[in-house]
Amino acid sequence: MCGSGAVVCSWSLLFAAIIAVVRQKLHLSTCSNLRVRLSDRREDLAAEQFDEDIKEPIREAYKELRLLSAAVADASDLSDADRPNELQTIREKTACKAFNYFMMALAEADQRLKLNGTLSDINADLEDEFFTTIAVVPDRSNDERRAMVRKITTGIISAITRCDAELKVQRARYISKSACMARDKASTAARPS
Repeated sequence: MCGSGAVVCSWSLLFAAIIAVVRQKLHLSTCSNLRVRLSDRREDLAAEQFDEDIKEPIREAYKELRLLSAAVADASDLSDADRPNELQTIREKTACKAFNYFMMALAEADQRLKLNGTLSDINADLEDEFFTTIAVVPDRSNDERRAMVRKITTGIISAITRCDAELKVQRARYISKSACMARDKASTAARPS
C-alpha cells in the first residue's frame, strides 16, 4: 500500500506540474492578446470621444466660414448701388455670426485640451485679416474686388487648414494620453491593497 501511494503521489505531482505549465502558457498568450485588444479599444474610444466632443463642433463652424466666403463673393458681383448695403450686412451679421461660432468652438477645444489659446489665435488672425480686407470694398474696381474675394477665400481655407493640422496633432496626443491614463488606472486597480 505504501508503494501504490507513492505512485499516486508521483502521478499527482506530475499531473499538477503539467496543469501549471498549461495554465501558464494559456494565461500568458491570452493576456497578451487581451492587453492588445484592450489597448486598441481604449484608443478607439478616445478617438471617438475626441471626434465627437472637440472636432465636430469645429467642423460645424467651418460651414459658417464657407457661407461667409460665398456671401462675400456674391456681394462683390452686385451693382455699385447694391454692393455697399450688402457688404455692410455681411460685416455686421454674417461675419459676426461666423466668427463668433468659430471662436466659441475653438475656445471650447482650447479649454478642454489645455492649449492656452492656440486654436483661438487662428480665429483672431482670420477675423483681423477679414475685416481689414473687406473694409474698403465699394470703391474698388472689378479686378480689385476679385482679388479681395480670393484673399478672403484663401484666408478662410488657410485658417481651416491650420486648424485641421493642429487638431491632428492634438488628437494623437489626446488618444495617447487617454490610453496611458486608462492603463495606469487598470494597473492601479489590479494591484492588491
